Amino acid sequence: MRGVFLDLASLAEQDLDLSAFEPLFDEWRTFPATAPDQRVAHIGDAEVVVTNKVVVDDAVIRAAPNLKMIGITATGYNNIAIETAKARGIVVSNVVSDAATALYLAFAALKSALVNVNINLKFIKDEQFVGEWAAKVGNLLAETEAGYATAKRAIEAALEVAL
Repeated sequence: MRGVFLDLASLAEQDLDLSAFEPLFDEWRTFPATAPDQRVAHIGDAEVVVTNKVVVDDAVIRAAPNLKMIGITATGYNNIAIETAKARGIVVSNVVSDAATALYLAFAALKSALVNVNINLKFIKDEQFVGEWAAKVGNLLAETEAGYATAKRAIEAALEVAL
């Protein structure tokens, strides 16, 4: 089986250990970059393609008769002709953990901000103001939890994973 990584230089290579790929393939090749006119040649008869930003469009997929899987090292997949891949039975997989991380960070930041507002309310002498804002912060915290749960379920459903 042959595998190729089309644009390794688009990632922080010094942080990557690609040694796990080598035993999976009879031939494993990496390219620092792949220009549009090099895509078909770089993929050649590979069965597995890994890419970060290289566009793998209809023409490229049709020109790769052995292609079985496209692995994307990002959370999106807008650079892949998904319908063409699906019609050919080609598996397309992207990075799931980035979406989960973004979800966790966004809600952690929002919750932290709301907790800080709540703490700062303790130093304000105007009781009516504090009461109104404490109720608003409480409601926002509850909505944040509900929003987090909804976003988590949506990501799990869309990516078919459990977070």
